[in-house]
Parts: sequence; C-alpha cells; structure tokens
Amino acid sequence: MTASSAHRQPTLLLPACIFLVSCCVMALEIAVSRLLSALFSYHYVFLVLSLALMGLGMGGMLSWFMRKNSPADEKNPSGLGWPAWFFAMAVPSSILLAVQVGRIAGSPWAIVLISPILCTPFAAAGWFMANMYRSFPAISHRLYGMDLLGAAAGAWAAVGMLDLLGGIRVHFIVAAGAALVAFVLGVRQAAPSKRLPALSLGAFIGCLALACGFSPDRLFQIPVGRNPEKEIHDALDSFQGDLAESRWTAFGRTDLVRYRSRPEVMDLYVDGTAGSPMYRFSGRREDAAQLVETELADFPGSFPFRYLKPDARNSALVIGPGGGRDILLALWGGLKKITAVEINADLVDMVREHSRFNGGIYAGHPEVTIVVDEGRRFLRSRADAYDLIFLSLPVTNTSRSLEGYALSENYLFTLESMADYWERLTAEGSLAVVGHNDAEILRLLVLALNMMGKGGFSPGDAMKHVYLVSSGDYLCLVLRRVAFTPPEAREMHRAMLAQGFQPASSYFPFVPGVNPSLLALGLGRTGLDDLVRQVQARGWDIRPVSDNRPFFYKLETGTPTPVLITGGLALVLFAIVLLLPWALDMPPRNRPEKSIRPRPPLPALPVHAIGLFSLLGIGFMCTELSLLGRFTPLFGSPATAMALLLSALLGWAGLGSWISRRWRPEAPQRRIRFACLSIVPILLGYAALLPWILPRAAQLDEPWRWMACLGLLMPIGLVAGVPFPSAVQWLKHRGMENHIPWMYGLNGVSSVAGSAMALLVAIRFGFQQVLLASAGCYLLIYFLTRNACEQELNKMRVTIGASALN
Repeated sequence: MTASSAHRQPTLLLPACIFLVSCCVMALEIAVSRLLSALFSYHYVFLVLSLALMGLGMGGMLSWFMRKNSPADEKNPSGLGWPAWFFAMAVPSSILLAVQVGRIAGSPWAIVLISPILCTPFAAAGWFMANMYRSFPAISHRLYGMDLLGAAAGAWAAVGMLDLLGGIRVHFIVAAGAALVAFVLGVRQAAPSKRLPALSLGAFIGCLALACGFSPDRLFQIPVGRNPEKEIHDALDSFQGDLAESRWTAFGRTDLVRYRSRPEVMDLYVDGTAGSPMYRFSGRREDAAQLVETELADFPGSFPFRYLKPDARNSALVIGPGGGRDILLALWGGLKKITAVEINADLVDMVREHSRFNGGIYAGHPEVTIVVDEGRRFLRSRADAYDLIFLSLPVTNTSRSLEGYALSENYLFTLESMADYWERLTAEGSLAVVGHNDAEILRLLVLALNMMGKGGFSPGDAMKHVYLVSSGDYLCLVLRRVAFTPPEAREMHRAMLAQGFQPASSYFPFVPGVNPSLLALGLGRTGLDDLVRQVQARGWDIRPVSDNRPFFYKLETGTPTPVLITGGLALVLFAIVLLLPWALDMPPRNRPEKSIRPRPPLPALPVHAIGLFSLLGIGFMCTELSLLGRFTPLFGSPATAMALLLSALLGWAGLGSWISRRWRPEAPQRRIRFACLSIVPILLGYAALLPWILPRAAQLDEPWRWMACLGLLMPIGLVAGVPFPSAVQWLKHRGMENHIPWMYGLNGVSSVAGSAMALLVAIRFGFQQVLLASAGCYLLIYFLTRNACEQELNKMRVTIGASALN
C-alpha cells in the first residue's frame, strides 16, 4: 500500500464518521432534554440546555486554540480521533455527575453546577466537528450534508432509543457510537497509535455493557421527588407515597404513586408534574355517584355535570383525562357516549394495566372510547358535535420540546382553538375547563369573549353564556352556546353556596355578590380591555394568545427570566469568542523580542466573514424553531412531531448541501449569495401561506399529513443547506483554513443566541414574525457577500484581460 493510498482511505470514511457523530450529538441533545425535564422545573430546562449547547461553539474555539498555527493537512485525520474519544468518555461522566447534582435540585447552585457539566460532551463534539471542517474544507459540502443527515437520523434514533431503553441507557448508546468513531479513526490514521484504538475499543465495550447488560440503576438512579418545585415531591414526601411504577419514553417520564394511608386512590405524574388521580372504581355507572360525592364533592370540575340539560347528555369529549377522574364525572353526569383523548400513551397503558383497580375505564368500557392523540388535532380531524367538551387541568408546562420551553406552547387554548370548540358543540352544548388559578381562568375568559366578539357578541352579551365556579384551589369556567337565564343562574348560585365554593371568586350572570370585576363586565360597566389592565396591574398578563403566538401559560408580565439569562450569556460568550483569538494572537508586552517564539502570522479575517457565520447561526435557528412551532400541531405525538420535523428539515438541508457541491466550485461566495437570496422569498411565502395551509393539512389522514410536512419543508431545507459549507470553502479559497474552527465556534454560539432571540420574538409577536426576522438575517448575509462577490468578479475580469493581452 502506498503512502498516498494510506492517506486517502481514511478520507473515504470521513462522511460516515461525521454522520455518526452528528447522529450522536442530536440524540444526546434530545436525551439530555428529557433528563433535565425529570430533574428540573421547566423554567430551568431551557436555560441549562442552551448553556450546554454552547459547548459546540466552545469546542470550535478549543480546536482553534490547539491548532491555530499548524498547517491544515487534508490527507491526515489524526486530529479527529482523540476529540471523538473525549466525546465518548464525557457523555457517561457528565450524566453521572448531572444525576448526582440533581439530588440537590432544590438549590440554585444545582443550575450553576450542572450547566458546565453537560457542556463538556458537546464541547468535545464541537472540537471534533471544527477539526473536521478545518482539515477538509474542500469537501465541506459532503461533510456538512452528512452532518445534517446524521442529525436527522439522530432525531429518530433518540425517539426509538428513549422508548426502548428509557432516559438513562440511551446516553450510553450515544457514547458507544462516539467511541466507535474514535476507534475507526485511530486505526486508519496516517500514523497509527496503539493507545487510541485500545482506549476507544474499551470505551465502546464498556458503554454497550452499561446500555444493554449491566444495570446502572444504583449509580444513575434519578432522584425522583427531591425537587420541591415539582408536584411529585409533596406526594412522596408530605403524603408518604410510594413509587409503584415508572416508565420513561420519548414523551417523558410517567410515574405512578400509591399511598398506604389512602388505598382508594393513586396518582400519575409526568416529569414529576401534571398530577392526575386514579380512583378505585367498580366500573358500574351507578357506583360513580358515591365516589363523586365522597371524593370529588369539593372539586369544581364536578359542578357542570350537575346542571346539564336532559337533552344535552348524549355525548362528551374529554381532552386529557389522565388517570380517569373526568371519565368518572362524565359517567356520574349521565353522559351516554364518552370519547376521551389522551396524548400520553404510557399513561393510558398504566391505567389499562390497573383495570381491576379502576373498573376498566380504559379497557373496553362500553360507554368510553379512549384515543391516544393530541386533543386539538383530534377535534379538527372529526366532524362530530358534542354536548360537552371537558378539559380538566390539561397541564402542558413540562419540558418536552427540543428547546426545553414547552410550557410556552399550548395549542389547546388559543383564539383559534376556542373557535374550534365552539363549532363542535351541539345547539345546547357547553365547554368546561378547570384551571389552576385566577390568571389561567381569566385568560381563558378573555379568549372566549374575544372569540365571541368576532361573532358579533358584545362583552356584556357574551358574559350571559358564561359562569365561573371557584373552590379556592381550582376554578372551573363554563361556556354554553345558549345563554343562561336568570332562574338558571340563581339556582346554580344557590347550589354553589351550598357546596361551600367561594362566591367572591366565582361568577354567575344576573347574580350579585360574585366577583366584582366580572360582574361589572357582565353588566356592561367596564370593557374587556379594562379587565386586562386590572389584572396586568397585579403582575399577570391575560391578553389573548393565538396559534401564531401559543404561549398560554406565559402568564407573568415581561420576558421570562431564563430566556433573558440565556440571551445575555450567549451575547457575552459571543463577545469572548469573537475577541479572544485577536487577544491571544497579539505579541506579549514587556518581554524582549528574543524571548518571543516566532510563529507564522494569521491571515487577516474580513469583518464580513464574522457577520456571515454569525448570521447563518441566528438565521437557521430562527427558521428551525419557527417552523417547528407552526408544524407541531399537525401531529398527535409530540415526540413523533419533533422527530419528523427535525428529520425533514435537516434531511432536506443535508441533501441540498450534498447536491450543491459541484455548482460553481470556483466561486463559493456566489453560491452563498444565490442561496440566501432564494431563502428570503421562501420564508416570506411561509409567513404568508402557512396560516392558511396548516389548518387544512391537519384534517388529512396521517400518511398524507406526513407527506404534506415533507413537501412543505423541502424548499427551505434544500436551499438552507448551501450557505454554511460554501462559507467554509470561501475561507479555504482565501487561504484562511486556520480560521475555520474560530468561525465554527462563532456559528455555534450564535445558534444559541438565535434560539433565545427566536423565543423572544415569538413570545412578543409570534412565530410568523420569527420567520420574517430569519428572512432579514439571510437578506443581510446577501448584502454582506455582495461586495466580496463583486471583488471576485473584478479579479476574474482582470485575470481574463491579462491572459488575453498575453
């Protein structure tokens, strides 16, 4: 074998290696988000995960610092094996430390400690990626294409492994994949080393043993119930509950808690929150009355079932039934046909397995049909009308989205969803929603009144269709298509007082002695805007939200603190990454010139290159998060939606990068300019057309929805994969290969800043406006590269002219 062939063979493996590493990075990102959801409250998950992902950019800076003055060798991948090995070793180590830190999750110091711990494996992966692009810029389109395709595969792999192995073991599979890459590169590098292959093989075998053989429960046991901010903490600590069963899939961790002091009830929790009771029940409708009267008499969600009209008891749709409490209420209320839609398949399976305890309400009960789906999507896919649509505490403030701020996204309660519920009610049908506090219910009321206002109702007239019952702990809002009459309102008011509910927090039309603000609104003395301002003065934001801005649970005024902290830290780190290379490249002061080691000067980096890589990170992340936010309601399972959307967008982008590698290889800056100019009208088209297209796509059957998603994401994906590898090649053409890791680091840090910016814009204005901001980023890139393109053209004209003269 010749030396050249020995150098060439590893290069053929590079696309496969970067594919596997990228797959591992994406799977790790998703797995870490699930781990953080079990450890922390949603407020901190976005912050910790964002700080961890900054490690990718920091890894780029590590690559630049270690090899900034060494020449790039496009034939020798020796600088890749060790970063892959460090990535493999950092994953189990960081997860072990994160779990131990999670045992003090109630302390703010846990957030400070866990962020750098989880940052370590991402930094090692960023080190590997930056070395790859620096060493092989000539094939950057192939590498970037496989990078994105690997990330697309990693999204599906993470979902499958989480469902199969749970939330801890998947991390060892990720580490094993990285160790395999390190082993291959160690064996095939130009100067083989015995130490790296041996260490990599040991890490590979050890990680597989942890994932598939040896049970790591003792070392990696999640400290369930240690975080006092989670509901399950009180269940296990204050009420002395026992953890009876746990399941951990891509949806989240579902726990079943039983109590020795209360054997008649068990509670189900998702990620330690969203508690839902499961009661001991015989399964017979006649026994439901005794259960409701003894266990649920003080629950305001039982109140609407007492006052349904006789001809409005035929059908009910229960969204988010949890452990089955709402099913029992519907049976007790005399509803003949009950359809229950639950998004958590693990929860449904748990309830079914305890059919002897709960009367088989999810296991073929003759009056109950259970469906695993997202409630809003299910409603849009059916043409049925219901006498009652009931949502009892449908909590979504757990961190299930990739960016870790799923609290903000709730498509069950928007202006459009209220219209959907209204349209699916029968002539005398009702919508009943149980909320946790005044702010939630008042925002629901604002949504309902705004929806009815579009139908011609004044606030005073609309309030005649509404009543509100409060127990102090929970509140129930009821909206009926037919207005309540004064006798009905007075009768319900008397019943409310007899049951011991709180009149000062309740409301019935035509009845004095209830909530004074709502009474004034119902009598026409104040307007809806006055109510919003009154509540805002108390520190709560109850302005209406829409599908474009579905942040129902963002009730505090102002910007969420974790988002501000993430954005601020991203800007600080961006400044450090931007200025540190220049600072390190300056000659030291107050030292004799003879003592200074001579080193080759770094080529001057054009300022617009910094703007180019920074804007690419911000623009791509804004595009990704905005499209994820808009497309998610198309699918019932959030895990399926995330995997499909990420794989579609990143897969098309990887394909676009791969097929564009042969187009104008001599002028990469022209490719950047053309791609960015093409992206702008595509994003503007999405902003204008998606609000019209997506509601219609949601009504399609599942295979067609998948095809619609793939087709809609294809235009932006194919073009968005072109600019980054073209920018890497542009640096190579300018003789600045050593700056590639630096620019990779800037791009990574800018991506985290872009995610914070996207969330800020979405909360303040909406996802549609995030798309417009992303289009603005790509338009700026076009103008930044315009001068470089014109300079290159002038240079080519001069060269052609000189050749003609000669």
